[in-house]
Amino acid sequence: MKLTCYYLESVFLDTNNLVVCDGYAKAFSLLCNMEGIDCIRVTGKLSSEGHAWNKVKIDGIWYVVDITNTELSANYTAKVIHGQTLNVPTYEGLAHQYFLVSEDDLTNYTLFEYRTKNIDYECEVDYHYYDNVNNPTKLFISNDTEFVTLFDYIYVHGMGSVDFAIKYDYYRYLVTQSTQYREYQDDNGNTIRQYYYNIEVLISNYCNDKAFIDVSMIRRLMANYYSVTSRVADPGVIMIYMDTHFDIDSFTPEELAAYNEFVENHSN
Repeated sequence: MKLTCYYLESVFLDTNNLVVCDGYAKAFSLLCNMEGIDCIRVTGKLSSEGHAWNKVKIDGIWYVVDITNTELSANYTAKVIHGQTLNVPTYEGLAHQYFLVSEDDLTNYTLFEYRTKNIDYECEVDYHYYDNVNNPTKLFISNDTEFVTLFDYIYVHGMGSVDFAIKYDYYRYLVTQSTQYREYQDDNGNTIRQYYYNIEVLISNYCNDKAFIDVSMIRRLMANYYSVTSRVADPGVIMIYMDTHFDIDSFTPEELAAYNEFVENHSN
């Protein structure tokens, strides 16, 4: 009970930025209610571990929000905290995989039913963030044109990362249509051919078409693309998180001029 990570203050005040799910849930509830949005903290288990998340009421409908699992961690490194060596992420990306979803989306979640507020407010529908947020650019991708438009938006606005969803039929097309591959030897000396997803090819081709994107940027972009399938209650959706590492400070004068011209042509 003496650990600040379990309290909402830790979200705002802890210089070590150490927060667990309970601290997130309490802080989110506070902020929502300050804005006049009904929000409660929910407790239970995620798989076998104790967990806390939220239920929030919008336009008369209750939804689930799990703040803890909107953070996608990457690049873990060892760090000494309070005398203990822990593996902590060097950065975390924001995603919306558990934002305004139904209780049917909560695979492996179990409520503590003896806490009445957990069961008094049922969350039966899914807002589907990616399908409903289409301004200024579409985030629920179903074809190559929508995908390229999304990348135009990323580079025009210098976004460091983006999360979006791909319709499953289009995702299968991207996977099965790929003709580019790499080969390597397994432990038994067999030659293994690993095909690249067409989504990676599409990204690479897009970058190559832009004069202001250099090869090192493409490598960083490709290295930090990954899909998140932990929440696929809807089999028609694959969620993607992408860390673009977009850094115009590394541009040459020629690349910067090309980039500025691109932004001017696409800003509308």
